[in-house]
Amino acid sequence: MLQLDDPVERRLVTWIEQSLAGEVLSIERQQRWRPCWYVDLRKADGATRSLYVRGERSIYVPETRKDWSLEAFDAEYEVMRRLEAEGVPIPHVHGKCPDPLAIVTDRAAGRPDLSNAGSDEERGAVLDQYMEVLARIHAIDPAKFDGVAIPRPKSLAPQDIALPLFDKFEARYRAAKLRPEPVVEFLIGWVRRNAPRDRTKVQFIVCDVAQFMFEDGRLTALLDLELAYLGDPIQDLAALQLRNTSEPLGDIARALRHYEAVTGEPVDGAALDYHTIAYGTVTPVSMTENIARPLPTNSVLQYFEWWLLLAKLVMELIAATTGRALPAPEPLEAEATPYGPMGESLVGAIGAIPVEPGFATYERDNTGNLARFMARVGEYGGCAARRDRADVEALLGARFASTAAADAALEAYVMEAGAEADDRLVPLLYRRLQRQWELFAPFVSRPSLLTVDLKTHAQLMGL
Repeated sequence: MLQLDDPVERRLVTWIEQSLAGEVLSIERQQRWRPCWYVDLRKADGATRSLYVRGERSIYVPETRKDWSLEAFDAEYEVMRRLEAEGVPIPHVHGKCPDPLAIVTDRAAGRPDLSNAGSDEERGAVLDQYMEVLARIHAIDPAKFDGVAIPRPKSLAPQDIALPLFDKFEARYRAAKLRPEPVVEFLIGWVRRNAPRDRTKVQFIVCDVAQFMFEDGRLTALLDLELAYLGDPIQDLAALQLRNTSEPLGDIARALRHYEAVTGEPVDGAALDYHTIAYGTVTPVSMTENIARPLPTNSVLQYFEWWLLLAKLVMELIAATTGRALPAPEPLEAEATPYGPMGESLVGAIGAIPVEPGFATYERDNTGNLARFMARVGEYGGCAARRDRADVEALLGARFASTAAADAALEAYVMEAGAEADDRLVPLLYRRLQRQWELFAPFVSRPSLLTVDLKTHAQLMGL
């Protein structure tokens, strides 16, 4: 019998052994922010079965908005079961553990992330297969998902079809909002003003696309379906570029052409651009609370990266689709303080904490990175804040005693203004994002993220 120190893992192992009639030989926490495990189970006949356990995100973080998290978790479980019944390649679902709340499936063969493909040929072949699976999913009768608590249009009006997921996350953002958020409010306003008026098709949408396993040039299983909903299927195509920023997929234009060939339907370029912006905006909208309130986790650095990268990329794409030039970044100036050495001491102290290899090392190193980032904020943050405030004062023709007061005034202006103010707001807000990006640049999870360039549909397809 396994000897486990973690009470969560003890309860999980007990449920697996009782429900799947076997003996758990090993359990290993996956090194990621979400609680997930790899489990080896020996059945009564002696055969070993490899399992993957996807835990509900609030298991170790009680401060998580559990009502929101549980809703998405239960919906994902039902979505996986129904897609498996439709013949979609989903790891076989064994059941849902009630405590800790977790979905138990077979462990899919292969590895994720097409940047790990052995060759361009393998990458292209697997991406083609994914587009074929996506086309099959988009052809499933939406009625197959009746009774599943996933977002769906409030009506068949085109704007409602475009924004069911966006509506959900904006409502959560407004319920939890803690401070002025001029960038987020501008993006929300832009998305709502520019929703397509001629898109009427409603289908099941994967949403968080291109998360799958592959092996030897073959797609083996789809993963991570917690954002699935009913809406305009072009959102799945638009999201490919956004996935490409963190997990390079290869030739996106070729993938879109393959989808067109499989479905016999041309991709609507204007709708693709809009949905790239709208889906990209969901990330800063959904992550704002996680970076605006204290959370006892080093994952806040990852949350901030997602917030900042997507806000910046979306603003760049808005500028590209509307023909606006963006200002070149102005380097921040360092300002030494007497407390700088103490920040560096904290970084060193965290790195010196002895921990067991594995997930504990991952946690310690991430905490050290958070301390490094805060030390950098102490050096450059004052310069960034003063420049942000100067921009607002120049725009509004008023002086503000603090950054908070300037942000509140800017947000009020953003929410009152319409499209006529975009020429002034797009470059101003982009400068603000560029300053934050310079602060964060040494901590990006992949060096390639420093040079990401989202393209319009016309640029992508070479039209």
